[in-house]
Amino acid sequence: MVAVFTSRIIGKSMPEGQLKDLVEDFRNYKSTGHRPENFGRDVAYDSDVTLRIVREEEVQHIHLKDADSNWPVRAMQFQMTSDCHLLYCQGAINDDHYLSVSYTHLTLPTSELV
Repeated sequence: MVAVFTSRIIGKSMPEGQLKDLVEDFRNYKSTGHRPENFGRDVAYDSDVTLRIVREEEVQHIHLKDADSNWPVRAMQFQMTSDCHLLYCQGAINDDHYLSVSYTHLTLPTSELV
């Protein structure tokens, strides 16, 4: 059975009800493989600029649909990207246990938009 734990960081980043819904969607996704409509690309942080410790700990992230996301109906999951991410790690001993670490919504500073 899939177990999902949440960090204090994510607990402070969104209202409790919203977090509960997100955790339930994540649990169902990992249990069944059926992706909720608001879940996009699900990959590891493994680019050249990713901190070594993040790669070593195999931190993953799921792109979450937000108001700015324009995902085509027939797009493949890998093509569904956004600036909102759910960061998580899989258990080292129990591979059906997950820790939801953080929720990020990346935004450019106003000076970058000019």
